[in-house]
Amino acid sequence: MPPSVIELVGQVLAPALTLERELAVKANARVFRAFDQVTQQTVVVKVFFDAGIDSADAQRFQREIALAQALAHPGIVPILRWGREGRFVYYVMPFLPGGSLRDLIDRDGPLSLARTRALVAAVAEALAFAHARGIAHRDIKPGPILLDAEGRAFVSDLGIARAVGPADVGEGITSTGVTVGTPAYMSPEQAAADPRIDARTDQYALACVAFEMLTGAPPFLGAAPQDVLARHRLEQPPELRVVRPDVPASVEAAIRRALAKARAERFADIRAFADAFARDGSAWSATVGSTTTITRRAFGTSRVGLAMALLVLTAAIGALLVRRPVRAQVEALDPSRVAVFDFAAPADADALRALGTSLADALARRLAATQAITVLSRDAVRAMHERGQPLDSLVARLHPGSVIEGSLAQSAGRLHVEVRLVDAATQVLVASTTVERPIGEQFQLADELGETVVRLLRPRIGAEVESRTRSRGTDDAEARDL
Repeated sequence: MPPSVIELVGQVLAPALTLERELAVKANARVFRAFDQVTQQTVVVKVFFDAGIDSADAQRFQREIALAQALAHPGIVPILRWGREGRFVYYVMPFLPGGSLRDLIDRDGPLSLARTRALVAAVAEALAFAHARGIAHRDIKPGPILLDAEGRAFVSDLGIARAVGPADVGEGITSTGVTVGTPAYMSPEQAAADPRIDARTDQYALACVAFEMLTGAPPFLGAAPQDVLARHRLEQPPELRVVRPDVPASVEAAIRRALAKARAERFADIRAFADAFARDGSAWSATVGSTTTITRRAFGTSRVGLAMALLVLTAAIGALLVRRPVRAQVEALDPSRVAVFDFAAPADADALRALGTSLADALARRLAATQAITVLSRDAVRAMHERGQPLDSLVARLHPGSVIEGSLAQSAGRLHVEVRLVDAATQVLVASTTVERPIGEQFQLADELGETVVRLLRPRIGAEVESRTRSRGTDDAEARDL
């Protein structure tokens, strides 16, 4: 029987290094756990099987060594030594017994908010150090984030890192127009192979990782890498609080800003993102579609102010009804104007009630991303509903033609959403159905709910509902949300 790879490599590296087991297999490299006979410590050995000293892969490997040695920071895994033996190059780095963040998420699933914040802060600090020296990592993901025995995070794998100063635009190991990185964590500009990559691409990737730490999955997935890259460029991220209603709105807002398609709309630097991610803000904000931001502010609640506001509102509605008879309003109602109510849940089920609100928010976003549907302000609908206003009042004030309402329940390890489509003019039930998913599949539940509601609305709208292409002039099927 021919010797194994670990035996062949072990023979070459002996006696200084004794290989114990293989940890990972990469394109042209193998990663081993080993015992360093010189330092008497357990280490990690990364071996690159050289296809030629001038090859791009060889240059990348040597660049990784050079950058790791140049970036001496407590949060960046150092290179202890390196060498060339025969037909391969290798380097030695400390062994971190906590494994990788990838291992942690795969083993434990979503992490607590406190744990996520600590890891984001540590990674951001290490990356900020690299950014201050003109280096962007370009491949931040759970795999290269390693953990020590206490669970502290360290950044490794600088193989595709590059200088991002003005003099280096267009330079690097990879050719212009070649996309490098991991699709699930790549910024839109990196997905488009933009040669003007800067440090904000790492901020975007870290936001993807933070999203995955909190939910168990990155924000954009697809059947093929091209599908994932298209979603990064064209789609808004899913609603984080659909899955994690316990997460503060300020945390979701920080992630959504760091995931902005235009890098100019992200935080000024990665430390600013980490700072915002660590704070619990009192303001509530969300983004509808791709550009519209709605913010709920505190208003005065004095009795005089409230009475005046109600008086003005009553007068306005009265004047409107005088000018426009109710029959005329009913006849003019457009079924494509949709009001989405929160999905009701038992009064004593706080988590389900929060999820019902989040699902309604996600559904409103999904419907807003269609050409044929106008979604009314969720704040306005919620405010009137919470005040106990009848549907007639909502129709008179907001003029919806269709209302989406329903209820949310949990049983036998599954979530059940009963969704109802109501004609706003006649208040007659048009259609109803139930969507079910196992607990823990809230993202899939939100997606299926959106598709179901669109199917219910199609006959009323009178035309096939097509997703809005978020990019001007784009008519590619990958650009579609539904």
